[in-house]
Amino acid sequence: MKRPHEDDDDIDDEEDEMSKLRQSKKFSAHANTYGRAQAKEVHQQKQQQQPEPMDEEEQLRAFFPSDFGKKYETIDKDAVIEKTKKEGVSNKVLVGPARPSSSSSLSSSSSSSSSSTTAAQIPQKPEHEQEGFVGPPRPAPRSSSSNDDDDDNDDSDDDDDDNIPSGYLQEVQLPVTHEIELSGYSKAVNALGIDPAGARLATGGSDGFVKLWDFAGMDSSLRCFRDIEPCPGHQIKSLQYSNTGDRILVASGSAQAKIIDRDAFELAEFVKGDQYLADMGNTKGHVSAISNAMWHPLENDKILTSSIDGTMRLWDVKDTKKHKSILRAKNTRGTRTGVVFGMISPDAKFIAAACQDGSLQIWQGKGPYSKANIIVREAHEPTSSISCLSFSADGLHLVSRGCDDTLKVWDTRNFKTPIKVVSNLPNHFEQTDVIFSPDEDFIITGTSAKKGSEGGSLVFFDRHSLEPVKQLGMGGASVVRVTWNKSINQIFVGCSDGKTRVLYDPAMSKRGALLCVAKRPRKSDPSDDLIRRPIHVPNALEMFEDQPTGKRKREKDRKDPIKSKRPDLPTHGPGYGRLEGSYTTHLIKQIGVLKPVRDEDPREAILKYAQIADEEPAYFSAYKSTQPKPIFQE
Repeated sequence: MKRPHEDDDDIDDEEDEMSKLRQSKKFSAHANTYGRAQAKEVHQQKQQQQPEPMDEEEQLRAFFPSDFGKKYETIDKDAVIEKTKKEGVSNKVLVGPARPSSSSSLSSSSSSSSSSTTAAQIPQKPEHEQEGFVGPPRPAPRSSSSNDDDDDNDDSDDDDDDNIPSGYLQEVQLPVTHEIELSGYSKAVNALGIDPAGARLATGGSDGFVKLWDFAGMDSSLRCFRDIEPCPGHQIKSLQYSNTGDRILVASGSAQAKIIDRDAFELAEFVKGDQYLADMGNTKGHVSAISNAMWHPLENDKILTSSIDGTMRLWDVKDTKKHKSILRAKNTRGTRTGVVFGMISPDAKFIAAACQDGSLQIWQGKGPYSKANIIVREAHEPTSSISCLSFSADGLHLVSRGCDDTLKVWDTRNFKTPIKVVSNLPNHFEQTDVIFSPDEDFIITGTSAKKGSEGGSLVFFDRHSLEPVKQLGMGGASVVRVTWNKSINQIFVGCSDGKTRVLYDPAMSKRGALLCVAKRPRKSDPSDDLIRRPIHVPNALEMFEDQPTGKRKREKDRKDPIKSKRPDLPTHGPGYGRLEGSYTTHLIKQIGVLKPVRDEDPREAILKYAQIADEEPAYFSAYKSTQPKPIFQE
């Protein structure tokens, strides 16, 4: 009896004998041809030429195409980012309580009533709070009595500090050294919205389209992933992400605001009011174009909308059929004036309205909203409106940007006169922004292009002195919108040429533009063209369609009383021939004055009095002798 595996051993022995036999036959064939010594040499060479056995990874790769698992050529990210650098732009600015006279074209002036009020009234931050991403710690102030011997022992870095004026306290950095452009509009960019995390950007233009940009999904081609027209025929006025970043509030030139999700699908649309009602308090919504909309800073399900109909309305996003509260803006005559910009302070203590007549009106955040608590009639020129408002984080200061080419800073504790006024800031757009920087050391706004000038610019003002510390040109275009995201430390600027410019600094910024500027575009695949081509089904072509006979259409038109011109049918039931529903008609019928004579036969109505006429000939006795005698046929 054989033991286990004896059959396998026999098979292996047979294979070895067969291989030896084949080798011997080859060797003998070479021996007959070249001789025994030469045949041995040839046989050894062929054995050396045989390929080495492949490992498991190489054997697996042999089954796949040659380009499978191929690593694409890497790109130099630093070199690509360096190409986006703005030439001749420095990120360092000097910030302090005062600034010496400058040759800048931007001039600041205080009104006569506020000449005694200086920028020192704005409280400066303590030393321990002046830290963050904007620059190094504050250097010690230089003394005018410093010795020259000490200067000789300073390093080269200290020699550079000799150019710093004595009035300055700090040198900070701005993320403005590099720039990328997001194109796609033929007209001005009127709205910008960035989610709190800085991952996505929403832009809106005068052409009515909203584009969504995802920095993590974009490549160096800088294309948006979604393009929609939420309100056809109306330009976009404002866009804002919710506090959680999952919804976008859209305000357009229509009277209805909308809410869309992160992928641009509509979630809610607020109701439109009745335009034939004179009292705006009786309407459920706006009756004119919406100028601005924003989320409540403390409540996730509440929004504020402002409109040209002279009202601001507070809404609950869970109930879009009627507003919750209404705030009316009125002019000097007591009639309504349009609200071009409305906003809630970050601490929700104030609700401010910038009006078309140049007035500034403020309500308490908790109400009541029947009348404005503070009204500044001539905050800006009456012939011009206010384009934007911005509250400080503590709610103590308010900045207004007017179409009268001025910027004003107000103290919410005393609204009689502005703290500071900056003039000579051209503004040709009703949406020109003004904002505070994330650390509130700067006030940022844009200027419009003037005839004969190089174009608009982005201007940075020192909040404490309200002096211009930085001015950046935008390629000859006017600056309309601007926002600064704190999470990624990047500045987004919407311009009149249809481009959105993203300013950043690789050393200070993170994510955002840095994720896409150095990402290689995806190579085109031939299969993409096949997917984009239309697919024609033979039976769906026009030549194969069954020609309609028109029978169904004729039957449908026959049932339509207008198309068939059918005459009016006689009415039946209550109210036949008269207004049956009135109480007076009911009483008349009960008395007997009103009788339904249209349903009676006239012959029967006359013959029912024949017997009475024979018995009581009161009315026919005069004619009785002259009446003909009836002759009946027998």
